[in-house]
Amino acid sequence: MILSRLLLGLGLSLGLLVSAASAEAAKPKKGKGVLGSVTAVKVSDNDKDAGTITVKTIARKKKGAAAPAGEDKTFTVSKDTKVVKVTGKKQDRKEEAAALADIKEGVRVLVQADKGGNVQKIALAPGKKAKKNAQN
Repeated sequence: MILSRLLLGLGLSLGLLVSAASAEAAKPKKGKGVLGSVTAVKVSDNDKDAGTITVKTIARKKKGAAAPAGEDKTFTVSKDTKVVKVTGKKQDRKEEAAALADIKEGVRVLVQADKGGNVQKIALAPGKKAKKNAQN
């Protein structure tokens, strides 16, 4: 009797473990996002929602070292790529739908791709306001 309960408990826990592992494997793995400014946009002739964008990355400065130079990375955008425009301040950011046509040279973007290199999302960052000159 005790042995049957023990085997039943082990079987159930093993089944839950296998189902959780398979559900985790089904999710696409997200890679790190790339932050930078757009240097070139090419829209596909066949589809206005597809094309390529080239981003000059912003390299992170390490403590006590000089800031490294950014590099140019080119991403292929498909019709499945979600393009959003981020508005608002840090506490209340909002995402509005945007299109590939809204991406212009010089705009800051955050490009998120999965491990396979497929672009999942492009977020257009809000522009920084220029400081007013104190001298008039």
